[in-house]
Amino acid sequence: MDYKLIKWKNSNYEVVLTVAQNDFDWLKSKVLVSFQKDMSVQWFRKGHVPMNMVEQNVKPEYLKVWIYEEAIHEWIEKVINENPDIKFIWQIYDLNQNEENDKVLLTFKLDVYPEVETKNDNWKIYEAKPIDDSVEAKEIDDAILNIKRQYAEYKEVENVSLDSIFKVRFDYKDKDGNIVDKGSAILAKEEFEEFPQMKTIFMDRKKAEKFEIDYDQNLPILLQNRKENVTPTKMEFDIIDIREVVLPEFTEANIAKFFEKDGLKTEDELRVKISEVIKTQKYETGLVQTIEDFIGKSMDSLNVEIPKTILEEEIKSRYKSLQDRLGWEEKFKEYIEKQGQENREKMAQDIATASKESLQKFLIFRKLVELMEIDGNIDWEKQFEAEEKVYQKLVEWLTDKKATKVAKKAKK
Repeated sequence: MDYKLIKWKNSNYEVVLTVAQNDFDWLKSKVLVSFQKDMSVQWFRKGHVPMNMVEQNVKPEYLKVWIYEEAIHEWIEKVINENPDIKFIWQIYDLNQNEENDKVLLTFKLDVYPEVETKNDNWKIYEAKPIDDSVEAKEIDDAILNIKRQYAEYKEVENVSLDSIFKVRFDYKDKDGNIVDKGSAILAKEEFEEFPQMKTIFMDRKKAEKFEIDYDQNLPILLQNRKENVTPTKMEFDIIDIREVVLPEFTEANIAKFFEKDGLKTEDELRVKISEVIKTQKYETGLVQTIEDFIGKSMDSLNVEIPKTILEEEIKSRYKSLQDRLGWEEKFKEYIEKQGQENREKMAQDIATASKESLQKFLIFRKLVELMEIDGNIDWEKQFEAEEKVYQKLVEWLTDKKATKVAKKAKK
């Protein structure tokens, strides 16, 4: 039995095994011995059935498949051991067999761990912009307002105002006064700000008040009828509930109560804590954006082909993540079925594309780390560790470039 390797472009090889007749005889004997161990036939103890009877009790097509599998098993290890410089992924696919006279050609593919090709050094000209993680007073004020909303109380009131949140039901009616569709919405200050027309419709309305307006296509999108083949002419509203949002005062007592785990006691301490959190968030966001930009602009300098097996695993992982978000497998299947054939195909293509791009970016980033000769071991499991070291190196390069420019200008 002999083999040859044919390199393909997608980080894989085609392996061609040539199995001669004497190889078949040897492989057949080995397979029959393995069958003999578990075979039971009347008058013979288990494991002691004569070999000719073992073969008689195995279907020829079944025996043939096992011989092919044994050939692959025997020689795949030989292929890997005799080619230590090739980092094979031990998972075969695209298996085929062709008979030629007294020989059989078994062909299959083996992926290799992808290697990033460096085409040029243009990635070195990238200039990183310093991350702006400064925090403005308004950002802190907005954060405090959002925190207060989390602890807000909702007091029942009789009239709609800018500070209220209310639930309204509405019926769409045709020209004859028949209800053709129904809807409901919970509205608040944000809707008044985004759609000024809401003020005209709802401001100062009372709880349990019912009223009608003319329906037209210029109404805010929240109130638009979405049912097909329906032409409403009127809308009847019924205000179900109105609550006024009462924000708490951030007294020392409330701060100590709300932020007991953080050990905060005063508003000044709270503002400092919020500032630190915003600063960290801005830095991390800027860090991710910088690295994404750096990788994107390095794609012309570096190239990597993602092998089939790794790509399929990434796609499976993304489907699993989507399934987990939906709750359980049956709901996931239901969601997929509702998409329709065209949308399903588009979703599958989008997931495959996103998977490939994600893997390419990850491998290119690791190659960039190598090319930049970043000192120290990187814990790739630790969030932002690699990104931060790359960013620091980029900043060093930018500083050196500016210093070089100043020096050249001074010489002139």
